[in-house]
Amino acid sequence: MNLNRLVDAYPKTFDLENPKPLALGIHKQLTRAFKPGCAYRLVGCYTKRRKYLQALASSGSDRINLDGSFAGPVSDEHVEYASDQLRMWKPALRRKLGIENARATLARNEIIEMTV
Repeated sequence: MNLNRLVDAYPKTFDLENPKPLALGIHKQLTRAFKPGCAYRLVGCYTKRRKYLQALASSGSDRINLDGSFAGPVSDEHVEYASDQLRMWKPALRRKLGIENARATLARNEIIEMTV
């Protein structure tokens, strides 16, 4: 999926660098411009990104509609969900990269560099 399609079609709503929490069910609004399955997948790819989760986890955040207008506040439940996802992000990345302890790996690399 190419997220640039969303950014180009709705620049007031979709920003890859500074995302804002989206209105609930926004994928249904997108079915006017995209096929339903495509809209759902595009929104899913956008909302699983770390920057989006960070925006969602910020307490006091507001959701936006496709036109950039206010769509309501982010619920405490969704702030907590995003915070939980972000806490799991680093351990999952370490497992994916095969790094059990990032600090130990860094220390080991520094020792190797010093001996070379």
